[in-house]
Amino acid sequence: MSFLVIYGYALDCLKMVLFLTSFFIFLSGIKIKIKVIRKKVNRYMINKPIMSIKELLDNIDDKVWDLYKNGLTCTLNQCDGDWATRLLTEYQVKNLAEIAMFVACIRPSFNSWRDKFINR
Repeated sequence: MSFLVIYGYALDCLKMVLFLTSFFIFLSGIKIKIKVIRKKVNRYMINKPIMSIKELLDNIDDKVWDLYKNGLTCTLNQCDGDWATRLLTEYQVKNLAEIAMFVACIRPSFNSWRDKFINR
């Protein structure tokens, strides 16, 4: 009887490992496809090389923050839902630190402090 329990547990663990392995392979494939699409968009539509993170950070200006301020958040990570967009237009981020704080603020554990934070 105990052999069957151990065998069953081992099979469950093996199934989980196989599932996680295939899931990570799937995610890796998506990541590679995204990189390929990004390179094609930059090459054919924008006609500029892909910027490094430092270059991206150096190129942030008021136009970026106006996207958030005006609620143009359809594809902006963490802010694309109606609820988050409404909060973001009230909060009006002005720098990277504020957008990081905002993303933390929309988590459920921040409920009791959210209104005070948004209405700073």
